[in-house]
Amino acid sequence: MYMEGNARARRVNTEEIQFKPINNGLGFHPFSEGLPYTPAQKTFSKPPPRFVLPVATKKPPQPVTQPIQPQKVDLKIYPFGFLYLVKRIFAYMLDSVINIVISTMVISYILLRHGFDLNVLTTAPAILILFLFFIALLNWTFITAQEVALGTSLGKHFFGLKLAGKPGQIFLRAFFFNLSFWFCGLGLLWAIFKKDKKCWHDVATMLQPLEK
Repeated sequence: MYMEGNARARRVNTEEIQFKPINNGLGFHPFSEGLPYTPAQKTFSKPPPRFVLPVATKKPPQPVTQPIQPQKVDLKIYPFGFLYLVKRIFAYMLDSVINIVISTMVISYILLRHGFDLNVLTTAPAILILFLFFIALLNWTFITAQEVALGTSLGKHFFGLKLAGKPGQIFLRAFFFNLSFWFCGLGLLWAIFKKDKKCWHDVATMLQPLEK
């Protein structure tokens, strides 16, 4: 009996006394909020983040710029002959005479008001060349402004000619006119040998004056 009791005591001593918390397996810690009791808490797992691809939006259609189409002229309706060339020449001469006379009068008046001696133009070739260049530039500017704004100039309107084109196209034509004129006039003489009587600046911009 004595030995059996000692064996039981040894088994009790070898077994460690383990204390298990009352919330074991409930998913929360007691007194976590400083309260004398453990409040009920919901346990849940955070869902993994979802990556949503942006919705592809359709781009609005871009306007298609149409290239400048060549001016279609029916030679049966517009029989470009030498009379047509004569009208263009006299129209330009009329515009130039009006613009040069008005520009010369205005500039001379301004120079005289400021005490400038006009006799210097005859004694100083450099000043004379500069003066003539400025007058020619004003003449080109006045004709170009009329053509861009109205589609015709005073001389062209008098001889029944009109430019049927966009303002930008008309301005480019006036710009290329300088190359036709100042390149020894070859760009203007070119029209004599062409059936449709086009100058260089007409061919470059695909635009020429038409009779109304």
